[in-house]
Amino acid sequence: MIFLPAQPTPLERTLAQVYREEFTGLTTVALTLTNPVAQTLDGKSLLLLFKNGTLLSEGAGASQYTVTGTAVTLGTAAIAGDNFIAYYHYRT
Repeated sequence: MIFLPAQPTPLERTLAQVYREEFTGLTTVALTLTNPVAQTLDGKSLLLLFKNGTLLSEGAGASQYTVTGTAVTLGTAAIAGDNFIAYYHYRT
């Protein structure tokens, strides 16, 4: 752990907010995150989504996903044995 010399500013707190969620046992194409995913200025989501340890890319293909707020739509339906881990930046 690195200790800061002073309390973080509100901007530093916002930039440091990374949330981790894990999903198992899904058999649908939809995931619902706890918080809305932050986006870059050009509309790219700040989400890293892993399926069974493999990083998925954002897009509309069969092995990709799309994000709108807290809703993640997979390109292909999950099977019960799949394990999804999401790391994402969010704003409060």
